[in-house]
Amino acid sequence: MSASIESLPPTLTVLNRIFAREKVSYLQYLRDAWVWTDAEGRTVWREIQRLIQEEDKMLQRLAELILRRKGILAKAVFEERFSESHFMSLAHLLPRLVAYERWMIGELEKDLAELDDAEAKALVEEILAMKRRHLAMLEQLHERYGWKGTAARSPAA
Repeated sequence: MSASIESLPPTLTVLNRIFAREKVSYLQYLRDAWVWTDAEGRTVWREIQRLIQEEDKMLQRLAELILRRKGILAKAVFEERFSESHFMSLAHLLPRLVAYERWMIGELEKDLAELDDAEAKALVEEILAMKRRHLAMLEQLHERYGWKGTAARSPAA
């Protein structure tokens, strides 16, 4: 066996792990969820939808790399706990999205450390940079709008 054939399966394993996780991420789930929001929140929701679209494009690039390497795309299912997000207010979703994005970044950092293939590593670094931008945006959206999730509580409660 040549060295390149021996090094390919580990790369595809890591790329498929990333693909499966990203394909069924919380943001991807929310694409079709029924999220409650007010007029101000609709602007925030549109910004979140732009993040989802950006992730879609990056997911497509990842899929193309896997297929070009003669890999088969991993299948995955959404976490059952995501289903509780239907009809939830956007203000309550934002802190969950922030926490989930932080976790996704940690997982990507671990995956990146396992890669020694230059092309795959470069793409995963792009994905990681995108996720970090998304985290910053979600944190900003949470600061701007997430307070509405606690506005109805009285200080004495």
